Amino acid sequence: MGCGVGTSEATVCSATLIWSRGFRRITRHPGYAASQRLRKRIEEGFGWIKTTGGLAKTRHRGLDRVGWMFSLTAAAYNLVRPPKLIAEAPVVSPGPSVRIC
Repeated sequence: MGCGVGTSEATVCSATLIWSRGFRRITRHPGYAASQRLRKRIEEGFGWIKTTGGLAKTRHRGLDRVGWMFSLTAAAYNLVRPPKLIAEAPVVSPGPSVRIC
């Protein structure tokens, strides 16, 4: 399935080329890589809430009840996360001692 000349596919293909050039321009900046790392860290929490926390399919109806359930599950995730962060923390060796004479 290629880009046909004179068909609607040509419009789609040219839009795809423009999009991919713009995408390359965005992704080469160091800020993009930093935002992706931050995004992954944020999305991990929502993923945990949906899978382990059981909120992929809510059991309650209404904003109040679903909001309460989300808050409770998010609080549980906040209790689960610190031990994992402590276990993953890199061990920093002390640098050379500085003597002042």
